[in-house]
Amino acid sequence: LEVLRAHSSQITRVAWSPDGAWLASTSYDQTVRVWNVLKGICRWVGRAHTSLVSAVRWSPDGSRLATCSDDHTVRIWQAQDGVLLLTLRGHSKDVPDIVWSPDGRMLASCGGGGSSGGLLLWDTKSGELLRSLSGHPNHVYALAWSPQGEILVSASIDGTIRWWSAESGACWHVEQGHQAWINSIAISPSGGMLASCGYDGVIHLWEMHS
Repeated sequence: LEVLRAHSSQITRVAWSPDGAWLASTSYDQTVRVWNVLKGICRWVGRAHTSLVSAVRWSPDGSRLATCSDDHTVRIWQAQDGVLLLTLRGHSKDVPDIVWSPDGRMLASCGGGGSSGGLLLWDTKSGELLRSLSGHPNHVYALAWSPQGEILVSASIDGTIRWWSAESGACWHVEQGHQAWINSIAISPSGGMLASCGYDGVIHLWEMHS
């Protein structure tokens, strides 16, 4: 149908807007781009990051975009015109993933494990750091938020998955299902199941409330 060309280096992620009208992309060229797919043109380019941009996520209402980067920051953009709204600083290492809460009021970001900076929760209006969740001993690489908004799930390069209370920040369940780095997790639309995959070549399916 269409080939979209503008990035000058490897593309890391693509994400559709909630209404399906726009596509966002991120790249090693340190930019985020939003595309009008029907016309095949780039609507705007965000150039604030100073290292590769690893992920992009639309807010649930489609009014904002969040990006994260190897420059240790998370940035929130106005989706309509690319105005940079917030720069969130709290990680001490690269940030591979982000996820919005279903109501759009919070954003979770992940990075290095240990006592701080592994998993952070932010207020998406003020940019305030609400909570730092400690538990993973190694780098946290993937995130998912339950559709009901109650549960945040994180996965690490150490092969573990952790279930967190979004309200209290308490970790209430841990699974060691993989024998290698977990690089992606996804919660089913009903919120009843979690899928995880990793470098061990296996996909695991989990009950979310077990």
